[in-house]
Amino acid sequence: SSGINAEYGAKDLLNMPIELAAIDTSKESPHNMIGLYNFDLTVAWAEKSHFLTHKWFALTNPDEPQLGITGYVKMTIQVLEPGDAVKDIPKKSATETDVASNVFYPPGISLQPGQFIVKLFTGEDLPQMDSAMLASVKNLFSSGEKPTDLVDPFVEFEFAGSKTQSSIQYGTFDPVWAQKLVIHGQFPSMAEKFVVRVKDNDEIGGDDVIATK
Repeated sequence: SSGINAEYGAKDLLNMPIELAAIDTSKESPHNMIGLYNFDLTVAWAEKSHFLTHKWFALTNPDEPQLGITGYVKMTIQVLEPGDAVKDIPKKSATETDVASNVFYPPGISLQPGQFIVKLFTGEDLPQMDSAMLASVKNLFSSGEKPTDLVDPFVEFEFAGSKTQSSIQYGTFDPVWAQKLVIHGQFPSMAEKFVVRVKDNDEIGGDDVIATK
């Protein structure tokens, strides 16, 4: 990480053009350009406390526009007024998946709608997640009997902040869904993770996560 300290009048500061460039130092100019993003500080000024945190900027190469997006750079920008104290950068959740809402795209990049079609079939031997029943479930398994307090499983899918979920199969360790689900997205997308969560529906204490991938 790095920082730039400068003092300007508010109007001049906000309207000052800024060029963000990513350079491949293993190559010689002019063939070392990975991509650019041009902006001004109004993007940070518009945020709460003038503090733009953990945002991605999509880069393009103006000399090779046919390449589209050539990379992404994450930045945090804070604009301070006289008397303001520098704030600590908040930690980003390691499980954060809503990437799409945290990306600035340059003019000329058109996002196209797309979708994933997921066919969900069955599950087998899902564990009981209620801690109060854990010991009794283990005993029932070891005796070969089928426990009466089973799982109410469903599956949740998430991509770039968009979510969908299956139906809930009540009272079974071996659910059969036989469903086709659709999850929508915008492309190109920098999201790389398609998240799958198997959960135990619990209307009283909140849903329990059985497994995630």
